[in-house]
Amino acid sequence: MLSIPNLLVYQVVNKLCTQTSNTYNDYTAFFLNPILYGLLPVTVLASFGYATYVNIHQVTNRQQRNRGKLEVQLAKAIILHCTSFTLSQVSSSFIF
Repeated sequence: MLSIPNLLVYQVVNKLCTQTSNTYNDYTAFFLNPILYGLLPVTVLASFGYATYVNIHQVTNRQQRNRGKLEVQLAKAIILHCTSFTLSQVSSSFIF
């Protein structure tokens, strides 16, 4: 869905794709790549990661056994996942 405008702003000239709109170039450089490909996925991942952590914390409060160990393992997994995804996503969104 996000690439549909590419059909309108690119033309084939001498077997090469050339861009016909500078406005679309600005849209891609300042909104599409940094916001939709960089910031939005990281924000969604962080919010769902936090919600998962809170949910597991509530479940382990009811079960009292292995509570500390499970919470520590979960926190490490969520932090590692969020950090690796954030680094890969943000760096790739600003390079292109």
